[in-house]
Amino acid sequence: MMYVITTKGEKLNLEQKPLGKGGEGEVYRLINPPAQYRDCCVKIYRNPKQEVREKIEFMIQNPVELPSNLRQHIRVCTPLALIFDHLNQSFKGYIMPLAFADSCSLQKLLTRPQKVSWQWKYDLDTPEGFKRRLGLCQNIALSIFFE
Repeated sequence: MMYVITTKGEKLNLEQKPLGKGGEGEVYRLINPPAQYRDCCVKIYRNPKQEVREKIEFMIQNPVELPSNLRQHIRVCTPLALIFDHLNQSFKGYIMPLAFADSCSLQKLLTRPQKVSWQWKYDLDTPEGFKRRLGLCQNIALSIFFE
């Protein structure tokens, strides 16, 4: 099991398999998190630079405030606390809310469907198919937002 330490010295256990990967690092789900970090995840940078840490610290100190009428519809996935390596206490990343409680990776949403008659319209190997899939994701998000 992998774990990290928050700014306040709290130990957070992370799932072994990342929820998502990108150019800078990976995002992990928490295992049995404390109440204040329920429905959160941790971004771990591969090679965090000092300017990244400074940017994250600024975002933590200056959180995004949503108007009260939007708070029930939108969750802002902004950093809540810095994350440090459990061995030498060096900066590794940050903790943030998941977009929704059962968030999954965008890659999972864009995974190739079973072969069906309309599959070619959403083929990831074509620019039009990729755009259609992104459009589908957008339409789902908008339908939930304006519900």
